[in-house]
Amino acid sequence: MREFKVNNLITLRLIDGKTVLFVNNREFKQCKILLLNVPIDDETTEGFESIDEISEYLDGKMESGHVDISPEEEFMGHCSNLQVWAENYYDTDLLHRSLAFPLLKALSEGGDEFAKQKFREEISRRYKYGNETVRKFLTEEGYLSCLTNEEILSWIVSPKEAIFMEKIMEFGEQYAITSSFEKLKGMDPRGKTYFSMRDVKIVELEIVINDYLDRIPREIELLDNLRTLNISTQERYDVNLFEEEFCLPSLKYLTIFCYSAATIPDSFHYFPNLKYLYIRGFERFNRPTLSFENFFANLPKLESLSLHYVELEKIPDTITKLKKLKKLSLTKTTLKTLPVSLICSLRFLRWLDIKYNDKLEIPPTKIEKLKKKIKMFKY
Repeated sequence: MREFKVNNLITLRLIDGKTVLFVNNREFKQCKILLLNVPIDDETTEGFESIDEISEYLDGKMESGHVDISPEEEFMGHCSNLQVWAENYYDTDLLHRSLAFPLLKALSEGGDEFAKQKFREEISRRYKYGNETVRKFLTEEGYLSCLTNEEILSWIVSPKEAIFMEKIMEFGEQYAITSSFEKLKGMDPRGKTYFSMRDVKIVELEIVINDYLDRIPREIELLDNLRTLNISTQERYDVNLFEEEFCLPSLKYLTIFCYSAATIPDSFHYFPNLKYLYIRGFERFNRPTLSFENFFANLPKLESLSLHYVELEKIPDTITKLKKLKKLSLTKTTLKTLPVSLICSLRFLRWLDIKYNDKLEIPPTKIEKLKKKIKMFKY
């Protein structure tokens, strides 16, 4: 058996022709992909800043599983790579991401004080300046959850966007970064609130409105790449969440979960390019109320509207302003009447769901009219 000691925590051993990595005298079973003999002097690799970028460029051809070398040569290659990595202060650019970050985490947990600080710094640095593959890896493998709110604001979020994020984080709401909100479906949030980024810009965001943060700060305008906003209001909330005026033309998807009987104001002109709007209450006798003065007139690009468990007795005539509406869902509301002729005049409407409205009465002739007009009609 051959052995090579990188430092007091990292040891490599050649056992039965295989290189085995030990951290703090325990076998490290994480994926051990290392690029060996990468032709750094080759002009084809010039301009790359990390092993990960070279690996993608070479399409994995230089990974150990594809290199025809003896076990001893492979062992020495691993030893050399890890020694260089340690001598360069655990620079994660020098190892493949699937080894660099798990190894750095193991070192930080094994008592290496320098590794503890370096681990969080490298997560932030590689997320901010690395390529999309590295960002996806750090997000999906949960490394970004190792960062505090302060570290996220200082090291990852741009100074402009940090101004807004500081306002919604100052009351203790713990945020975590996810690759996309699609990934959160079916997951237990475990007390965390999320946002996602693309090209180091915030594109999806959750906001919790409560006794401490009782409205959307106007500084949300600084998130000029924000496409998706999910707002949830806690019980007993009765303040105007859109009291501060702003304009957010980048927003396309807005969801409001309201746990109280609050009035949701008619301030949707703040989102002039909105395509999807979903508002939901949660209690049969504690529903949010919608203010409808200019509701539809201010959403010229809306394609999907869903209202669930809300106080809603009638649909205003201005619904005809929704020229691009394709999907309309009005379920478990207090709706009593439906302007069938106006709804049938919506040229692109293909989906209408009006189930579970106990007070809604529609004459049979008008139901037939809706069935003929609407491709997907649920009543």
